[in-house]
Amino acid sequence: MTKYKATDLRLGIRENANLFLQQLWQVFLIGMTIGVQRTVLPLIAESDFGLVQGSMTLLLSFVVSFGFVKGSMNFVSGQMAGKFGRRPVLIAGWVFALPIPFILWLAQTGGGLLQPTSFWASIRALHGP
Repeated sequence: MTKYKATDLRLGIRENANLFLQQLWQVFLIGMTIGVQRTVLPLIAESDFGLVQGSMTLLLSFVVSFGFVKGSMNFVSGQMAGKFGRRPVLIAGWVFALPIPFILWLAQTGGGLLQPTSFWASIRALHGP
Protein backbone atom coordinates (compact mmCIF):
# COMPACT_ATOMS: atom_id res chain seq x y z
CA MET A 1 0.00 0.00 0.00
CA THR A 2 1.33 3.43 -0.90
CA LYS A 3 1.82 5.93 1.90
CA TYR A 4 1.15 9.56 1.08
CA LYS A 5 2.77 12.60 2.64
CA ALA A 6 0.87 15.71 3.60
CA THR A 7 2.61 17.54 0.74
CA ASP A 8 1.11 15.06 -1.77
CA LEU A 9 -2.44 16.16 -1.00
CA ARG A 10 -4.24 18.32 -3.51
CA LEU A 11 -7.21 20.26 -2.20
CA GLY A 12 -10.18 21.43 -4.24
CA ILE A 13 -12.76 19.99 -6.60
CA ARG A 14 -10.89 20.97 -9.78
CA GLU A 15 -7.69 19.27 -8.59
CA ASN A 16 -9.64 16.12 -7.70
CA ALA A 17 -12.21 16.19 -10.51
CA ASN A 18 -11.87 12.48 -11.28
CA LEU A 19 -12.51 11.42 -7.67
CA PHE A 20 -15.30 13.97 -7.37
CA LEU A 21 -17.07 12.62 -10.47
CA GLN A 22 -16.70 9.03 -9.26
CA GLN A 23 -18.26 9.97 -5.92
CA LEU A 24 -21.02 11.91 -7.66
CA TRP A 25 -21.81 8.89 -9.86
CA GLN A 26 -21.95 6.58 -6.83
CA VAL A 27 -24.27 8.94 -4.97
CA PHE A 28 -26.51 9.08 -8.05
CA LEU A 29 -26.70 5.27 -8.27
CA ILE A 30 -27.39 4.96 -4.55
CA GLY A 31 -30.14 7.57 -4.84
CA MET A 32 -31.71 5.69 -7.71
CA THR A 33 -31.65 2.44 -5.75
CA ILE A 34 -33.14 4.03 -2.66
CA GLY A 35 -35.79 5.71 -4.80
CA VAL A 36 -36.85 2.40 -6.32
CA GLN A 37 -36.83 0.69 -2.97
CA ARG A 38 -38.91 3.35 -1.25
CA THR A 39 -41.45 4.04 -3.99
CA VAL A 40 -41.76 1.07 -6.33
CA LEU A 41 -41.40 -1.87 -3.96
CA PRO A 42 -44.40 -0.92 -1.78
CA LEU A 43 -46.52 -0.55 -4.93
CA ILE A 44 -45.42 -3.96 -6.19
CA ALA A 45 -46.10 -5.47 -2.77
CA GLU A 46 -49.62 -4.05 -2.84
CA SER A 47 -50.59 -4.81 -6.44
CA ASP A 48 -48.91 -8.18 -6.97
CA PHE A 49 -48.80 -9.72 -3.52
CA GLY A 50 -51.89 -8.28 -1.83
CA LEU A 51 -50.16 -6.41 0.99
CA VAL A 52 -52.06 -3.31 2.06
CA GLN A 53 -50.15 -0.11 1.28
CA GLY A 54 -49.27 1.81 4.43
CA SER A 55 -49.61 -1.25 6.62
CA MET A 56 -47.17 -1.55 9.50
CA THR A 57 -46.30 -5.09 8.41
CA LEU A 58 -45.00 -3.86 5.08
CA LEU A 59 -43.05 -1.00 6.61
CA LEU A 60 -41.61 -3.05 9.45
CA SER A 61 -40.58 -5.92 7.20
CA PHE A 62 -38.33 -3.65 5.13
CA VAL A 63 -36.96 -1.75 8.13
CA VAL A 64 -36.28 -4.82 10.26
CA SER A 65 -34.65 -6.82 7.47
CA PHE A 66 -32.47 -3.86 6.48
CA GLY A 67 -31.42 -3.12 10.07
CA PHE A 68 -30.66 -6.71 10.96
CA VAL A 69 -28.58 -7.41 7.86
CA LYS A 70 -26.72 -4.08 7.92
CA GLY A 71 -25.91 -4.42 11.60
CA SER A 72 -24.56 -7.91 11.09
CA MET A 73 -22.62 -7.02 7.95
CA ASN A 74 -20.96 -3.99 9.59
CA PHE A 75 -18.91 -6.37 11.70
CA VAL A 76 -17.99 -8.50 8.69
CA SER A 77 -17.08 -5.55 6.46
CA GLY A 78 -14.86 -4.05 9.16
CA GLN A 79 -12.93 -7.29 9.43
CA MET A 80 -12.71 -7.55 5.64
CA ALA A 81 -11.45 -3.97 5.29
CA GLY A 82 -8.76 -4.65 7.88
CA LYS A 83 -7.66 -7.81 6.14
CA PHE A 84 -7.97 -6.94 2.44
CA GLY A 85 -8.03 -3.14 2.38
CA ARG A 86 -10.82 -0.66 1.83
CA ARG A 87 -10.88 -0.62 -1.98
CA PRO A 88 -11.48 -4.37 -2.49
CA VAL A 89 -14.32 -4.21 0.03
CA LEU A 90 -15.93 -1.29 -1.83
CA ILE A 91 -15.63 -3.13 -5.14
CA ALA A 92 -17.12 -6.25 -3.56
CA GLY A 93 -20.06 -4.11 -2.42
CA TRP A 94 -20.81 -3.01 -5.97
CA VAL A 95 -20.41 -6.51 -7.35
CA PHE A 96 -22.82 -7.67 -4.65
CA ALA A 97 -25.32 -5.06 -5.94
CA LEU A 98 -25.49 -6.45 -9.47
CA PRO A 99 -28.24 -9.05 -8.85
CA ILE A 100 -30.68 -6.61 -7.18
CA PRO A 101 -32.64 -5.66 -10.35
CA PHE A 102 -32.93 -9.31 -11.37
CA ILE A 103 -34.10 -10.37 -7.91
CA LEU A 104 -36.80 -7.68 -8.05
CA TRP A 105 -37.81 -8.73 -11.54
CA LEU A 106 -38.05 -12.42 -10.63
CA ALA A 107 -39.74 -11.99 -7.23
CA GLN A 108 -42.72 -14.31 -6.95
CA THR A 109 -43.81 -13.53 -3.37
CA GLY A 110 -43.78 -10.66 -0.93
CA GLY A 111 -40.84 -12.32 0.79
CA GLY A 112 -39.01 -12.16 -2.51
CA LEU A 113 -39.10 -8.40 -2.22
CA LEU A 114 -37.20 -8.60 1.07
CA GLN A 115 -34.18 -10.22 -0.59
CA PRO A 116 -33.16 -7.03 -2.43
CA THR A 117 -33.50 -5.17 0.86
CA SER A 118 -31.03 -7.60 2.41
CA PHE A 119 -28.65 -7.18 -0.52
CA TRP A 120 -28.96 -3.40 -0.23
CA ALA A 121 -28.17 -3.54 3.49
CA SER A 122 -25.10 -5.64 2.76
CA ILE A 123 -23.93 -3.13 0.19
CA ARG A 124 -24.39 -0.25 2.60
CA ALA A 125 -22.39 -2.13 5.23
CA LEU A 126 -19.59 -2.87 2.74
CA HIS A 127 -19.40 0.83 1.91
CA GLY A 128 -19.05 1.86 5.52
CA PRO A 129 -21.18 3.86 7.93
